[in-house]
Amino acid sequence: MRVSIVIPVYNNAHFTKQCVESIFAVGAACDCEVIVVDNGSHDETQEMLAAFGKKVVVVRNEENRGFAKGCNHGAKTATGEYLVFLNNDTKVTAGWLDALVAEMTSHKKTGIAGSKLLYEDGSVQHAGIAFSDNHLPFNIYARERSDAPFVNRRRAFQAVTGACLIIARDFFTEIGGFDERYINGLEDVDLCLRARAAKRDVIYCPKSVVYHFESKTDGRYNHLTENEQLFLSLWGDTVVVDNKTLIADDGYLDDKDTVKVLLVEKDHRIAALEWENDVIKSSKFWALRTTYLAVKGKVMRLFGR
Repeated sequence: MRVSIVIPVYNNAHFTKQCVESIFAVGAACDCEVIVVDNGSHDETQEMLAAFGKKVVVVRNEENRGFAKGCNHGAKTATGEYLVFLNNDTKVTAGWLDALVAEMTSHKKTGIAGSKLLYEDGSVQHAGIAFSDNHLPFNIYARERSDAPFVNRRRAFQAVTGACLIIARDFFTEIGGFDERYINGLEDVDLCLRARAAKRDVIYCPKSVVYHFESKTDGRYNHLTENEQLFLSLWGDTVVVDNKTLIADDGYLDDKDTVKVLLVEKDHRIAALEWENDVIKSSKFWALRTTYLAVKGKVMRLFGR
């Protein structure tokens, strides 16, 4: 069996070097290749990658093509039966890859599996993705203790993060790869939802542990609004709002009544922001506002104010 680890990068050579070195340092039971897709880096990335010699396959783009296009390009170069997409701002730990491969080979219904990601301080960054009342995804249990029981059991989610996930190469091709309409955001969640639409499971695999230094690439959130609008147009009516159900099923709220309050407050705030956004974009609002100000001006002048 061969696994292809695809790492899209744009600058941040020191993170890429640390990531690749950690892969070689911990090793794996399976045969694997490391493919780095350099999206037009203009720092010392090229020189750093050249130092690895034939141990790393380098795909060079002259411009920054973004995460989705970069990953798809790397996947076309891959020779492995499985693809692992890995962010360059990560550091893997012993057994990370073996655990992902074991998940795929032991459970034929698994279409995608994602790792447990930790912040540098050891707290949880990713333990599965949930959906809020606004139908948008977020990392459930972020900043929780890494030894908490609810982040240490295998479970199905609607999505896991693309910072580290595994998928069979043939299945990746079958469902169309990453949707290149997204620009550095939500393309991983979209891929997971398409995997589920194809009747395959998306699994969180806590035995695979990776440190993630998170969002170090320049421009990571430049297209946040457009990505969210595209995502909601495609999946807004499909995703299941599950954040409260998940934490309730895990017993997370048993001794944390304040979390219930925070969730309610968050949902109210999201609803308020959505209303404000709709009003601000509404031409009727601006027409009424103009009329109101005109009438107000006449009234004020009438009363000599």
